[in-house]
Amino acid sequence: MSAIFLHRFRCLWMLILLAGLLLPTMPSTVQAADPGYAYHWRIDFDFDTEANGLLTVDVGYNDDGAVRQPALHSQRFPVRCQRVGNVKIDGGVAKFLGGYLQCGVDIKGAIDQTFAECNALYPGCTLAIGAVEQYKSMKMAADLFTTASGVTPLFAHTSLTYGVDISGSMHTLQTQVAPIGNVNSSPWAVAPSPTPERYVARYVCAGGDCGIHFAVAGNAEYIDTADAPADMVTAPSTFYIGHDFAGNTLAAGSIVDNLIVDPGNGLPE
Repeated sequence: MSAIFLHRFRCLWMLILLAGLLLPTMPSTVQAADPGYAYHWRIDFDFDTEANGLLTVDVGYNDDGAVRQPALHSQRFPVRCQRVGNVKIDGGVAKFLGGYLQCGVDIKGAIDQTFAECNALYPGCTLAIGAVEQYKSMKMAADLFTTASGVTPLFAHTSLTYGVDISGSMHTLQTQVAPIGNVNSSPWAVAPSPTPERYVARYVCAGGDCGIHFAVAGNAEYIDTADAPADMVTAPSTFYIGHDFAGNTLAAGSIVDNLIVDPGNGLPE
């Protein structure tokens, strides 16, 4: 009897061991730990029907500084602008007839609200946002048509300015990124066009090296800069479209379409 019992015990033990090997391994609480959270914001002006813009905020799990897609929560906020002087919204563009737009934005408040809503849906979805945030990238772009020469301001914010200096057919893109300072492209010949040209400046820090990529009308250039992330005031602030802090204003007859400011998930690592 003892031999039979021992045989049955060994068979039962083998079955238990085999079942343990075949069962799927459950993740530990450490493996499933929350990797942290990130956000992305972007300001868009399409001028389809109004002078106001749109601030879009996405929040979610952190993926090397970016928001892992799909985002856990997204929210949109109006960017209110008032016309100073004569600016007309017509045909899906902004026509500057001697005036400019003065706009207000609270990026921090929008991010805080989006995280608060996310936390209500997914407890723990939160991140502290400073009044000034740093970014590894910052993209500025706008479609511009103008026949005038001289300084042509497109976007002016305490942390970021963007425009074009036009001298005849030669166009020089101009930027100012805090804390880097002024960085300009080389002068490029841009042939007259009956439709707006797209002017792009993108500040990027990759692998510890920072610089600005400029592009317009098939021309492209990279200007190396000091190696530092871009500082952006996210607390409530005022910015201008078609006007700068030096008092320059877009020439009458200028047209702007599809202006964007986008850090592109460029949060410091």
